[in-house]
Amino acid sequence: MKIRLFPPLMALAAVAALPAGATTKWTLSGTPDTNANRTTMTSDDDPAITINDVRLTANGASTLAIYNNSNNEFYTGCPDGSVDLDLSAPIYNSDGETVQYTLAWIGNNTFQNNKKLRSVKFPASLTSLGNECFKGCSNLQKADLTPATGLTSFGTQVFNACTSLTGYFYLPPAITALQNNAFNSTKISGFYAPGMASMDNQVFYNVKTLETIQFGPNMNSFGKEAFRDQGQVIRTVFFEGDPPTTKTYFDRGGNQFMDMLRANAVIFVPMNAEKNAISDGWKAYLEDTKDGWTSSAVQTANTYKLPTYDAETGVWTDGFLYNGNGSVKRTYILRCWDPSDTSATAAILAY
Repeated sequence: MKIRLFPPLMALAAVAALPAGATTKWTLSGTPDTNANRTTMTSDDDPAITINDVRLTANGASTLAIYNNSNNEFYTGCPDGSVDLDLSAPIYNSDGETVQYTLAWIGNNTFQNNKKLRSVKFPASLTSLGNECFKGCSNLQKADLTPATGLTSFGTQVFNACTSLTGYFYLPPAITALQNNAFNSTKISGFYAPGMASMDNQVFYNVKTLETIQFGPNMNSFGKEAFRDQGQVIRTVFFEGDPPTTKTYFDRGGNQFMDMLRANAVIFVPMNAEKNAISDGWKAYLEDTKDGWTSSAVQTANTYKLPTYDAETGVWTDGFLYNGNGSVKRTYILRCWDPSDTSATAAILAY
């Protein structure tokens, strides 16, 4: 087997970058308020794009929120029926000369079932994506959150049923949890959320294209059926940290994470501080849970083998993990890596 080294998944997100948009500014039609005085904002595209329900957030006089209005219609113009929405452009006051506001929130259901959206680019000022805000946008292909470095809130079902959404997906480090059905039925191929500690139920349900996933150092909880009907296509998994002490970390019942890996998938686990053995946390976890990885008494003794390091040659030898749970019966490759080595981050196995 041959290994190719790629940049981190965060950088890979740029591979799926949005089309270069023509938007250079948005202009408000009036002075926004928290509720009573809603306004619109219009882009300088040709044809122009208009968003009809813009208000102040509750957090201050200079941050804006976009909400849903009647019939999910947000745009004028766009005769080809598709919209590349660049929300990262500056927002000018109605005088067209002063920049006073930044976009902070996209509210619940804002763009739900909007069939015109083809791509969205988000601003660094964005802090919140509301529940179901892009749910059912079946023509949405690209949604690059990499620039949204201030994002702290990610609601339920944000991209559920966005059946055209592709590429590597990166969530900023302030996002510590993924709520239910966040990427249900999308077509994303890679995912990395460095700050994530937990994921809720059915987050990647029916995502049959997800080949590479990387978990940050604090990941400690997988929701029920988080990977159900995923199709056993995951071929590369990176863990930056140790698993928690609980034996149910992967919840190995039907349709759970370890059952969703393809045969011979590579599981990268961190090495110890001396960089000459698997981390103590992973060693203890595998030993503690070895009887749970197989339903066959014959295989129990060979449930796993740890990666080993030869100090004389400086060469690592892969180990393995045998999953004999129920009808699964697959062997995965266990490989040590150093998450602090940025040159090796997200090394993808090339078959």
